[in-house]
Amino acid sequence: MSTREEYTKCMTPYMTGTGKSKDERQRSMCMGAKLCSGKASSEDEASQLCAEAAANPKPVKERRTRRAKILDPHTTAVCVVDRLSGQSPTVDSLTAALAHCTGQKSKKPRSFIEQCVRENAVTGDLKEIARVRSQCKAEAKSQRQAERGV
Repeated sequence: MSTREEYTKCMTPYMTGTGKSKDERQRSMCMGAKLCSGKASSEDEASQLCAEAAANPKPVKERRTRRAKILDPHTTAVCVVDRLSGQSPTVDSLTAALAHCTGQKSKKPRSFIEQCVRENAVTGDLKEIARVRSQCKAEAKSQRQAERGV
């Protein structure tokens, strides 16, 4: 068949599935596709091609979810150990390694100031946020000085 319209017109009788089981409908669609596309010249040849296709299905590709690759625990552990080679494990380094090994994006931890503003802002208007932000900056500065021992 040369055009899409002709192919669709040819396939119409093979696409009707009333009163047929799922396997019969699939076989009918396959045979129609082989005949209408010109890959088979007779119904016997189309039936043979469809039987071969059913016996030798194409390999299914590994599905990746949006959130992560699904790996077995051993593979994940090997990947994490490789990523942490020579480093002492911390929460941040383990989080980053696990995110990398499972295909996830690691979320950047919020800065102290950002977290402080979110916790202490009440109304959310600009004047209040500016005031709370300056208080949080002062608190962060005093914490850094305390950590340094100044």
